[in-house]
Amino acid sequence: MTRSHARRSLASLLAALALSVSACVATPLPDPPSARPSAMALSAPQPAQLLLVGTDGAIVGGASRLRVTDPSTADLGGRVEAAVSAPGAFSATLAGALADVLYLEAVEPAGDVFLAAVTLQAGVVASVDPGLDRDADGSPDAIDCAPDDPLLLARECPTGAACATDLDCAAGQVCVAGVCRASSCVPEICGNGLDDDCNGVIDDGC
Repeated sequence: MTRSHARRSLASLLAALALSVSACVATPLPDPPSARPSAMALSAPQPAQLLLVGTDGAIVGGASRLRVTDPSTADLGGRVEAAVSAPGAFSATLAGALADVLYLEAVEPAGDVFLAAVTLQAGVVASVDPGLDRDADGSPDAIDCAPDDPLLLARECPTGAACATDLDCAAGQVCVAGVCRASSCVPEICGNGLDDDCNGVIDDGC
């Protein structure tokens, strides 16, 4: 093969390679869910009751359920879930006061995603600093059921008294993952698709 012929072959090979590379188009990853407070309105239709409404585009990224939590009233009706429409609208009624900070989370099968902390400022819903996140799991301490455990992320906090052993729990309960639960709860069994330890998470720690 002559040197000229070799150069032409190399040029043809490089041109073909460039064409194949240019034909490759990366598929973009879906955007994570996010919140747009400017598309929300907050009111108090009754004393100690809040109504947070989001118009189209308030929640973006495909989230179908939204959890709204008022940490100061969370155990008294201040934590609710609401359906999110395809365009991103929702309506949530919960216990609380207009001056409170509300925390918004997208409820996801693999673990809830913190979206924003919002409050009413000069009559407009605005984002505010969500506060500390000691374990850096993306869930602010104000709504994190385990603020020092990065594995629990922003998932729904399990209910029940804190415990170290079964002896700390009432009759008919056992201590699972530091919380008293019904005796039907057992340590998590990996791979069976069930929430064996009753903490609201399937196959956690597996």
